[in-house]
Amino acid sequence: MIAPEPPPPPGPGRPRATTHRAIRDAAMREFAAHGYAATSVERIAQAAGIGRNTFFRYFPTKLDVLGDDYTANQEVVAQHLRAAPAGGDVLEQVIDAVRASIRYDDADREFYRLRLQVLAQDPTVPHAWARPLVSGWAELIASHVLASATDTGPRNRAVAQAVGYGMRGVLASVLEAWSDDEVGLGAALDLLAATVREMFEPSVRTLTR
Repeated sequence: MIAPEPPPPPGPGRPRATTHRAIRDAAMREFAAHGYAATSVERIAQAAGIGRNTFFRYFPTKLDVLGDDYTANQEVVAQHLRAAPAGGDVLEQVIDAVRASIRYDDADREFYRLRLQVLAQDPTVPHAWARPLVSGWAELIASHVLASATDTGPRNRAVAQAVGYGMRGVLASVLEAWSDDEVGLGAALDLLAATVREMFEPSVRTLTR
């Protein structure tokens, strides 16, 4: 298969970032209205007001639209954790890394809300595709937490896994509240931090004893 051409540099017409968002948002509306399997690239391109070839300059497949920000957000978390100083407060390092990865604004609310709807309700979405993304994110955090422990025995591994997967669950919950316009994004991330501290701070402290 011939690889699609990279997105063109910004120039006359719609700016690159705007085109990316327009395609992403149009695709999610079409997935929600017609179902993932029934939505073709042609339908998405028409809804976004672009040509089919332009779609492929921004997204290799329509599945990549559905997971638009997962990989990028995970890489931000990884970068922050790699840069975190040894011996620091590991739970605060994880909270800071996750907060840094969430770069949505109010214009992203509809996309996020519709994606939650599609992933939860559409049986035609290949859900096996999403599992490595979610587990990879959680395992990244768990590995960082476990690296701070005095040993890597079963108890400490369990604590680290609980932090990784628990934080992923809390993040999903607060972002759902944000996407439903119940809270602002800053308040949602503050709630994430407070909830994670309440849930895991006592256990994480014992890792270095």
